Amino acid sequence: ILAQPNEAMFHNNLGNVYLHKSLYQDAVRHYRKAINLKLDAADTRYNLGLAYLFITHNLAVVDYLAHEVAVMYLGRIVEHGAAGDVLRSPRHPYTLALVSAVPRIEPQTGPGIIRLAGDQPSPLNPPDGCHFHPRCSHASAVCRQTYPDRTDLGDGHWVRCHWVVGQGFSAGRES
Repeated sequence: ILAQPNEAMFHNNLGNVYLHKSLYQDAVRHYRKAINLKLDAADTRYNLGLAYLFITHNLAVVDYLAHEVAVMYLGRIVEHGAAGDVLRSPRHPYTLALVSAVPRIEPQTGPGIIRLAGDQPSPLNPPDGCHFHPRCSHASAVCRQTYPDRTDLGDGHWVRCHWVVGQGFSAGRES
């Protein structure tokens, strides 16, 4: 649920954010619409035997609508898996940054929002190696030279990232 800071919101000295009743009611109404959209989409898929492709940067919506998620950077899939696995246990640094930016009502624990350095490279002239390396805080020499292979993390969750392999998250390696 997205909200711009305004007079309907106030903070206490413990860092908690409180919403005015009208803002809270708006948030609940939008949440109900999202749930209804999910139920309608699920009914349509089931009744008609359809699948759909939903492209967005809003991962809060993806969490409600999708069973599987593919995270792309410069036109290449960098992480893929069940929505719950990818959104609750992201591994690729780009996915980590996207998930960290999802607005939450509850207080943020951990490092907070991950801000990416630099500008996005041109998709017409991507950098050598991993396309994300110019913006990645974990980039190493191998990232700048070699595009990463697909690494299986288990249960259909996979990632293309040299740093993840170095962290020992992999269950197996594919190409």
